[in-house]
Amino acid sequence: MEQLLRDPEVKKTARYLAKHMSQTEAREKLNEILEEEGRLPVTRTGKTVKITYQRFKELMPKPRKKRKGNEEQNA
Repeated sequence: MEQLLRDPEVKKTARYLAKHMSQTEAREKLNEILEEEGRLPVTRTGKTVKITYQRFKELMPKPRKKRKGNEEQNA
């Protein structure tokens, strides 16, 4: 699962989907896509492991921090 989340193609797809639909819909769609491709890991009992909300949030870009220097220059 960790290797799957590090894959740049998966990140790019997740960000694209999140931009065009709600987070929940995007996560469900990403799970569908990865399941069709057979890329989701399978447990010992045979169940496929879906991407959870928390893991999906990790795929999203981190918000940029505002710089204090720009405020002083504009003043």
